[in-house]
Formats: sequence, C-alpha cells, structure tokens
Amino acid sequence: MIEGLVSVAFVALVISHFLVHGVAKRAPNPTQEYLDAHNQARARVGVGPLQWSEQLAHETSLLVRYQRDNQGCEFANLKRGQYGANQLRVGRGIMSPRLVVESWVEQKKYYNHPANSCARNHTCGSYTQVVWRKSLELGCAMAVCGNVTASLTICFYNPPGNYYGESPY
Repeated sequence: MIEGLVSVAFVALVISHFLVHGVAKRAPNPTQEYLDAHNQARARVGVGPLQWSEQLAHETSLLVRYQRDNQGCEFANLKRGQYGANQLRVGRGIMSPRLVVESWVEQKKYYNHPANSCARNHTCGSYTQVVWRKSLELGCAMAVCGNVTASLTICFYNPPGNYYGESPY
C-alpha cells in the first residue's frame, strides 16, 4: 500500500515539475505544422505564404481514407485531379507533418533554378509544387494504415503548379 502511494506521489511530482518548468508542451497542431513547413520553404526562395483551405483538407482526408480502406494504403492516382498534389507513404510508422514536407523539400538539392531543371535520375516535382508561386491554398491529411505499419500523407495545392516550361518561382 505504501509503495503504491509513493509511486503515485512520485508521478504527481514529476508531472508538476514538467508543468512548472515548461518542459511539458502541447502536442503540435498538424494543420499549423503542414502550413509552417510549407511557408518556411517558400520564404527561403522569396515566395509568398500559402493559406490553409478546409475544403482541400477535407478532400485530402477523403482520399487518404479511401486509399487506406480500399487500396492498401498505396499511392493515389493524382494525375487527373484539379489540384496540384504531393503524397508520401511511410513504410513503418508515422512521420510528423513537418518531416513529410521536409522530405519533399529535400528534392531542392537536385533542382537547378536558373535552368529550371532537375538533375538526371532524380525527381524535383514535389519540391517545385511546395514552392510554386501561383499556388495560394493548401490542404493536407494523413491516414494511418494497418496497425501503425504505414502511413499515407497527401497535400493538395490550389491553383496547381508544375506546368511544363514554367519556373516555380
């Protein structure tokens, strides 16, 4: 009985220490995390910020849930959509919204802005969509697949980007 009381008292002490000293932080807001990560990448190349769109977020939510429930969490076919899009499938576990966007932004190292081209045998389209100057709105969603064995994230951009021959910024 005394051991149980000591354990409860210890846990309460640890929690109060974290709260008093500001170590315990709120869980990040996924919406804000997607938006901040995109807008930081855009600011680095002089492109204005995106605004969050509840409509785009709703549409991505429907799509990731469809992919999870009916397609085994595989990539969605996004070629015929009315929006620009990025997607990322993580094979094990969940990746934070910031890390998802940063994975797309990593393609920047292969992108040659003056030539508006991508290094041979690499892709840059996810990066160029993130920083596409004419895109104004963003909506993203993630679905967890299986027993947290994978996750799929999709972001939509309006207006779309990645038009052949056009520079993103």
